[in-house]
Amino acid sequence: MISGYFLDTTGIIWQVPCLLECLVFFVLVRPLQSRRPLGWPAAWAAIALVAYQMLVTYLHQQFSIDFFLCLAGYFSYLGWEKSSSKQQDLYVSCVFILCVEAGKIVALDLFMQPFVDLFSQWSPLALTLLNFGLTFGVLAAISLLVSRWLFDNGAENLTWTQCLSILLPILPFMLLRSRSYAYENADTPLYQDMVLTLLLLLGSIIVIIVVNAANLSSVVKKAELLQMEALLREQHQHYAMKKNAVDAVRRQYHDLKHYLGTLESSHDIGQVQAFVEGMSQSISPYEAFVETGNEAVDIILADKAALCQSERIRLVPYVDASRLGFMTSFELCALFGNALDNAIEATAPLGEEALREIALKVSYDRNLMVMRVNNNFVGELSKRGQRLATTKSQREGHGFGLDSIEEIAQKHGGAMSFEAKDGVFVLNVVIPVPA
Repeated sequence: MISGYFLDTTGIIWQVPCLLECLVFFVLVRPLQSRRPLGWPAAWAAIALVAYQMLVTYLHQQFSIDFFLCLAGYFSYLGWEKSSSKQQDLYVSCVFILCVEAGKIVALDLFMQPFVDLFSQWSPLALTLLNFGLTFGVLAAISLLVSRWLFDNGAENLTWTQCLSILLPILPFMLLRSRSYAYENADTPLYQDMVLTLLLLLGSIIVIIVVNAANLSSVVKKAELLQMEALLREQHQHYAMKKNAVDAVRRQYHDLKHYLGTLESSHDIGQVQAFVEGMSQSISPYEAFVETGNEAVDIILADKAALCQSERIRLVPYVDASRLGFMTSFELCALFGNALDNAIEATAPLGEEALREIALKVSYDRNLMVMRVNNNFVGELSKRGQRLATTKSQREGHGFGLDSIEEIAQKHGGAMSFEAKDGVFVLNVVIPVPA
């Protein structure tokens, strides 16, 4: 075998391919969102991964052992440094290790071994460096190719069962790869057949894993979209019922005010004033939020104002919805309803009266509608992939509120963003307004 002409594997030079592998890995996982800003914590995490991989390279040279040790290193780094699901961390780590093995097999067994007689005249250092260069080149090319599909509908939406099922094809490759005698045989035709078999098996496994992950993730996303649409329809039906109720209140509101004025002049002042106060509080939300310039938004805000009043939450709106006629009532219901529902849910558990406040502002900057919702919250908000994890005890609508807001914004060429810092949650939505 040509590997017999290389420098001894215990030499320090064998740390070079380890460093190159880590470099490719850092480039590969850049699309994953960082858990923390760039700084010393992120740098120390990268240094720890490189040191660990160098130790594995120095102590072990068997594929079956290296696979699990390297997997533990990459998985731990992603779990510490990247804001991604554990399933996605495992998926990305396994695919990268398979790319590393593809680079090693192609460089050593496919490119170099057939010319063993020619390369045997080279110095061990030159031959070893050539192997490093070929391995790195092939690894970089395969990683670049795989990265085009690795994060496109990848494993971020999969359950553990689904993730492990798509990784099962790794097992036959590990079994064959660990049987070194099968492809290091002196019989040249048999050796070449085993190398080609390994490469075909490895290539097929990478394709199967990536394609299956994309297909399963698409199925999960479609199911979530259907569930989200069902929730939005339910919200819109609720809006329609509220609209009928508010219409009835509107028809009677002015007459009721005159009637309350007459009662207030009655002799039994205490009883009448109590009645007036109770009735005024019950109908005040419907009076306060009917001047946004859009009937659908008026109804939604009236409904949410009543909910805030029942939860003892101050809703402070500054809303100009006069230019939102290009959006359907269905979309406005989802946009304002989900934004306020999330804010109410986060604000309700707060005990301090001064913190129980929600600020809603809708304004315009030239041809852009800018919506901003501020509310306080207690505890820490966590993410599941790119989605904000819910605090609801009922998980039926888990994370769909912000998803639907983002979908509506993107549908009209806009964008949504949010920030949770120092106990304050800020939701921003920007949507272009047609001329």
